[in-house]
Amino acid sequence: MGMHNHGILELSEDQRKLYKVEKIADIYPEYYLIEVKNFNNIAKDSLDEWIYFLKNEQIKEDFTARGLRQAKETLDVLKMNEQERSAYEYHQEQLHYEASIYESSYIAAKLEGKAEGKAEGKAEGKAEGKAEGKAEGKAEGILIGEDRGIEKGILITAKNMKQAGIPAATIAEVTGLSIAQIELL
Repeated sequence: MGMHNHGILELSEDQRKLYKVEKIADIYPEYYLIEVKNFNNIAKDSLDEWIYFLKNEQIKEDFTARGLRQAKETLDVLKMNEQERSAYEYHQEQLHYEASIYESSYIAAKLEGKAEGKAEGKAEGKAEGKAEGKAEGKAEGILIGEDRGIEKGILITAKNMKQAGIPAATIAEVTGLSIAQIELL
């Protein structure tokens, strides 16, 4: 039975006698036959659109059957003479080549950009780290200098107090130095 128009293909009387069977399915597996020459050129569904295309080698603007446009492109290429087909294939190869070059250069540029960004970030980080380290070192140096200055000031004050005859216990109380340190002055 035909799937599309439900036409039934049957054996002739001679074929029944020859093969000693009643149905075609008893001889052959099921096949679907499309009688393109009997098609009335009215496309009601996607199968009709395909049959129309096979019969007329063209596609109407309102056809929507899946894969039909690609089939038409393939048929158009097959209908070209050898010179046209060779030129078409060369053109297609050039398009693929250009796309490949574009993709390769895009990837190379992306990698180069990453490398430049990494190097730039590293340099900036180094410069920032150096500046930060310098600032921290300077601040630490100032603190150390202040501490030393304070210590020196205390020692000078203690020395002056000792020379003025102030007792060591009083000097120790005022400066925070030990009596042993005061005696060494």
